[in-house]
Amino acid sequence: MTAAVSEETVGARLRELRLAQGLTQEHLARRAGFSDAYISKLERSVTPPPGATVRRLANSLAVVPDALAGPAAGTTVEGGAGRREILNAAVELFSTEGYSRTSIRALAKRAGCSTANLYHHFSAKYEIFVTLIDSAMDAHFAGLDEALQRFDDPAQQLEHVLHTHLILHMTRPEVRLLSYNFFPISGTELEQFIERRDRYERGVREIVKRGVRQGAFHVQDGAVAVRAAMAACTAVDRWFSAAGPLSAEQVARRTSQFLLAGFRGGAHGPATLDAKSVQ
Repeated sequence: MTAAVSEETVGARLRELRLAQGLTQEHLARRAGFSDAYISKLERSVTPPPGATVRRLANSLAVVPDALAGPAAGTTVEGGAGRREILNAAVELFSTEGYSRTSIRALAKRAGCSTANLYHHFSAKYEIFVTLIDSAMDAHFAGLDEALQRFDDPAQQLEHVLHTHLILHMTRPEVRLLSYNFFPISGTELEQFIERRDRYERGVREIVKRGVRQGAFHVQDGAVAVRAAMAACTAVDRWFSAAGPLSAEQVARRTSQFLLAGFRGGAHGPATLDAKSVQ
């Protein structure tokens, strides 16, 4: 059972865990789907957070809600599996057996724990799935954030984002768990996922927009260009094989450079940009 958390304790532990993972308030806000101001407010312990907020923050930090209550809060029950072991088991079973055919009992068995231990960390199979998808989206945003922090040149920023996106889809099986119609995510979680997906795409479009203004990119329709590039990156897992002649790193480097050349315009020179297309 999750321990009760106080306003002061959550604020102090939240800041401690965030800093331990090298995250800024902005990074954590993006992961959790909150505003920067709200994260700052929580860390100052101005407003007692509701239980749902504590759970969302815990998911974003890959810890159990109890971890926000203080150092003594355990992450396992009677030596059972931790949160990460359960998520790893879920990725494996969801990938091979499918979401619908995977039972809680099977998940607990694969993770090496009891169902009671599993329920200590997650309320349902659905929550486990949503956590995995949220983690995959976090990784995409991390690539975007890193590109903006490390580079000033839009071309370098875009190449880094494309490279990271490709690596994720070749090495992280959880990014392939969603079906074409987003099953099994539904309701509020689906709305939040679509909002985050669109926000990520807008972030990439902003890079392209700056590149066009600076003369680094020459595209007629920034929105189409970005969507085509993202689709190419996302589809790489359909044909990439770890046993093939090229490593994931080599494929990512060659593909990102190929896509970047398309944004540069090659020998076709500057084209007129429809400003509305990259909004």
